[in-house]
Amino acid sequence: MNQRQIAFAEYYIQTQNAAEAARRAGYSKKGANVKGSQLLANASISAYIAARLKPKEEKLIADSNEIMQFFTDAMRGKIKDQFGLDASLSDRMTAANSLQKIHDAGRSRNTDEIDESLARALEAAAGVKVNGDVPI
Repeated sequence: MNQRQIAFAEYYIQTQNAAEAARRAGYSKKGANVKGSQLLANASISAYIAARLKPKEEKLIADSNEIMQFFTDAMRGKIKDQFGLDASLSDRMTAANSLQKIHDAGRSRNTDEIDESLARALEAAAGVKVNGDVPI
């Protein structure tokens, strides 16, 4: 990418407008609409823009640890409602149930993965196909 393409990408990140970004990057005002579209279609420019936006997008979306921390704080009564009052017991119980479901889902997924691994190992060793759960 050349300097003008990088400038276009940076201006596009700021404005989210391809024509405006093309004008600011020094491309012709007359052909800014077309040039902006062409630049966005360029694989290296779109990859650059995506890479620059990724950290911002990651901050907007809660990860699993943040979600579990929220449920834990709600369950323990650390989260207040919009009036600054403690969470109700039913809200705390709902948070505890949600946490339990997350933990149970993790355990069953791990168990299923172990079962699949054992089945593959048995199939490879014995040359037979295993269907269903594998007893341990």
